[in-house]
Amino acid sequence: MEGDGQAGSRHEREPAGLLAELSARLAAVEEQAEALSKQLDDESADAAAVATAAHLERKLTGLRRALDALEPGTGGGASVLPAPS
Repeated sequence: MEGDGQAGSRHEREPAGLLAELSARLAAVEEQAEALSKQLDDESADAAAVATAAHLERKLTGLRRALDALEPGTGGGASVLPAPS
């Protein structure tokens, strides 16, 4: 079937495009999380909301590091997760 081969080839040829798309989407979420954190800098902000926003930013940082490690030329084969103990 010709269609199956084309779909597979398209995915094999465009990993850089996929990484760029994922990076752009992650950047948009990072921007929103930063805006949220700035809104929560007020002294009257709910402590639970501040903690949740900080947790979100830590998770986004982990995602950014993992995504950046997949970029060509950055040793994408290297593990981005800590080794199990």
